[in-house]
Amino acid sequence: MKIYAISPESEIPGEIETIQSLLDVGLVAYHLRRPQDSVETASDFLDRLPDDVRSSVVLHQEYGLVDSYGLGGYHWKDRDDLAHRSEELQVQRGSGRTLSRSAHGRDRLKNSPTDWDYIFLSPVFPSISKVGYQSEISESGWAEITAEFSSDSLMALGGIDAASAVRACELGFSGVVLHGCLWTADDPVKAFESVRRVFA
Repeated sequence: MKIYAISPESEIPGEIETIQSLLDVGLVAYHLRRPQDSVETASDFLDRLPDDVRSSVVLHQEYGLVDSYGLGGYHWKDRDDLAHRSEELQVQRGSGRTLSRSAHGRDRLKNSPTDWDYIFLSPVFPSISKVGYQSEISESGWAEITAEFSSDSLMALGGIDAASAVRACELGFSGVVLHGCLWTADDPVKAFESVRRVFA
């Protein structure tokens, strides 16, 4: 079972050290999602990352920084204009880095102009960090989606902790994405390890 993580929306104390520790204990990739950051703020953060960490960081915006910092990949949010971005996506696809996206259901998966290394599907379970944010798709509906599409590329996001990670596996997902369970915990690394242990 693959485990990914999404950053908090603004930098927190000790975050860089936490990323290194998460990678040391099995994190596949760290998704840097800072929707409010300027290029300068993002660059400052990336400047402070060790070189060996940068290759495991996937950027959700400011894609021009991916090449200049030797980052691990590009991630696209669920958006209606992806079909009109085929040229840009093909350039990213040919870069040798990962290309991933977010999606919120079956219809969004069908509107896919390119091949993706993996896709974050959400929200699968009620969000830990966003009160009241939950799926309109039943668990059986998610199981149908993973059966219809390549489950090797589908990662469950939303409400993932140790217990729900097991359920995501049972529903056919091949990985999980951690966010709320990390950043609401006193120790994000211990929270990560509690999820990893259920697949040991």
